[in-house]
Amino acid sequence: MYSYKKFLATAAASCLVATSAAAQSDYPSKTIEIIVGYNAGGPVDTVTRAAAPFIEKHLGGDASVAVINKPGAAGTVASIDVSNSEPDGYTLMMFSYPAVAAAFYGVEERGYTMDDFDFLGTVTADPHNLFVSTDSEFETLDQFVEAAEATPDDITVAAAGVGGAAHLGLLVFERASGVDVNYIPAAGGAGTLTQVLGGHVQGGVTTLSALVPYVVNDDLRILASFGAERNPVAPDVPTAREQGVDMQWGAIRGVAAPAGLPEDVRDKLAAAVEATMNDPEFLALAEKQGIPLEYITGEQFLAVVENDVERLDQIWEETPWR
Repeated sequence: MYSYKKFLATAAASCLVATSAAAQSDYPSKTIEIIVGYNAGGPVDTVTRAAAPFIEKHLGGDASVAVINKPGAAGTVASIDVSNSEPDGYTLMMFSYPAVAAAFYGVEERGYTMDDFDFLGTVTADPHNLFVSTDSEFETLDQFVEAAEATPDDITVAAAGVGGAAHLGLLVFERASGVDVNYIPAAGGAGTLTQVLGGHVQGGVTTLSALVPYVVNDDLRILASFGAERNPVAPDVPTAREQGVDMQWGAIRGVAAPAGLPEDVRDKLAAAVEATMNDPEFLALAEKQGIPLEYITGEQFLAVVENDVERLDQIWEETPWR
């Protein structure tokens, strides 16, 4: 016999399912926070604040998106916070790779892994570059590599922070080119520029967006972009791959969420990111602000991250950098 208790249990379960489905179909019904793990005014914050109103626009309805800065430990404080948040679509982050992965190495308690995030799509790809001053004897990457092969200790290259993205880009370049250089740690991208412009080192590694004004003023010369292909911001700069050094490296920034998003919520967020990247008004704003845009899907973003983490693991095993 069908009991009254069983009827109540079945009815309650049905209500829960209906409530959950309604909550998801109503998404978003409250403010969505995009967490930035860095200070206001920096490159990650800048691109997040540029993109947020357009993500809000393409979510439609009464969507509201707020940017929240939670700086600390090169973005890992925010990464841990987001990875431990409820996967309901109301806590997102502007995921800045490889900075958040680089923090893994030499740390016993990592706090999160790449599996703790759902990747929704990228917004920027700012390739790192090997550059010299315009007074340098090196006019091509081949000349630089030949000199490094002949006298590696004499070739000094500045890059921000041991274990930072620029330093890791230099390590990847060394591995791909088969040369060793004399690495000089610098105080961020600005410190790298100061070292090269002041003639204290023979070369430097930093992102394209930081170099463009100096290249335009003919103060610096880029020998190679570490991008997968030439960047529209600097179309005359050849890639390392074009010049026989098979590598790719850069700062990739995209939207991520705690792993386990409901499928319909994930689809809606991913569609909003893609629509933002095709919005003429956003594209015009990004061009005005000098933001180097690049869109790949969340699945493609994850594949890039997984490939690079594997590569960093290999480098770490052979030559730990801390």
